[in-house]
Amino acid sequence: MFRALTRRELLRWGALGAGAVALAACAPKEQAPAPKEEAPEAQPAAEEAKPAAEGAIVLRFMTRQGDAGIHMREFGNRYAEESEGRIKVEFEEAPWDETPKILETQLVSGTMVDATWGDTAWWPNMARRGAYLVIEEYVAEAGMNLDDWYNVEWFRKWTDGQLSGLGGAAGFHPGITFYNREWVLEAWGKEPTDDWTFEDYTECIIACAKLKGDGYFGGNADIGGGHGMDGWLGPFNGGLLSQDGTESIFAEPEAQEGIKWIIDMLAQKALPTREDLVDDLMTLFLNGRLATYTSNPGASQGMAAGSAEQGIDMGVVLSPKGPSAFADPPQRGFCPYANTFGCYAKTKYPREAFGLIARVTSIECMKWLCLTTGKQPGALLSTWYEPEVVDKFPWFPKCADVMRTITDSFSMPANTRYNEWRDVGNNEIPALVYGDVEYNDANVQAINDHLQEVLDLPAP
Repeated sequence: MFRALTRRELLRWGALGAGAVALAACAPKEQAPAPKEEAPEAQPAAEEAKPAAEGAIVLRFMTRQGDAGIHMREFGNRYAEESEGRIKVEFEEAPWDETPKILETQLVSGTMVDATWGDTAWWPNMARRGAYLVIEEYVAEAGMNLDDWYNVEWFRKWTDGQLSGLGGAAGFHPGITFYNREWVLEAWGKEPTDDWTFEDYTECIIACAKLKGDGYFGGNADIGGGHGMDGWLGPFNGGLLSQDGTESIFAEPEAQEGIKWIIDMLAQKALPTREDLVDDLMTLFLNGRLATYTSNPGASQGMAAGSAEQGIDMGVVLSPKGPSAFADPPQRGFCPYANTFGCYAKTKYPREAFGLIARVTSIECMKWLCLTTGKQPGALLSTWYEPEVVDKFPWFPKCADVMRTITDSFSMPANTRYNEWRDVGNNEIPALVYGDVEYNDANVQAINDHLQEVLDLPAP
């Protein structure tokens, strides 16, 4: 039997992390009484590094604050211990949204940390300004096979074709669909497969919504700006941004086919509206009101743990194929990402700093991260096939198979003004989709023009 979930439970499962796409609701609805909350399970603490020997190299390492950076500190300490006193790692924790501001201030003042993590959305702006060390030499010395690393060419794009970072947590969006097996079978009469199409998906979510009536929904879609919306329009051979990041393509017919599909699904009550989303989509699924949830591999821990707790028989398939899957080469409409680790271009200890980021992106670290916290592995794709990882998340190998074939790139303006470009989409696209403004060619073109205005600005 379903019961309403508490925020603490979602945090315990990792359900409010990278995989959970939270949408703001306009009108809250009355919720069922919450059950007694359980104390969250304690995360294993990173061991303290042994005292450094006199004269040891000290590396400053900026990590994500709290549990999101637990593996960075754990393996940073291991790296120091393995040096037998030659290296000491000092950690500077920072919250996700403050990190780029801190790094930019450090870059300008010449006090940047020796090593840092970076988010896909703001890495390019720092990289193009020369913040990060070119590591091709050290990669070659280490004998790394870059063919096994995800999204390498995209990272090289921002540093004149030279690699200046190693990928951390990786994935693609929209990438996989979680579904309530019992509900889907009863409503649609069959289960989805990895080869299902958008026509199948449409038929499935309409049937699921009709089976249970008002307040219950078949599926979801991203509605807004940034890489999420761009990825959702991908299966229609559309998007928000050209592959080179210079041209707004929102007004193109392919993108508008995707927008019209979302509007139609909202009209048929197959998708939740703003008013329905008091909680995020993952919570809606786990509370038994959403039949399918299409997201990315980062949602796996919350979905798997929450479904087990709620008694939901959950299935997982690749997200549905649209026309882009049948293009040459096929794209599946995915918007790839891989967070990145890099070294300061002016670090006094380039080889040691590289050794640190190599350690925190290694198979051992990424496997530990996945098994300990449930977070998806990194850009070193071999990790996704590790037996213990597969035992925990059986769908990860097929995710890695897809990532090896993706040809499109993360949605990044060529001028690196990602946040401004995303914010225009977030402010204007939902109004068109939800009917706050009339859907017509003039309003579509106006949004396209406003997105283009950001793309035409000089790099910051």
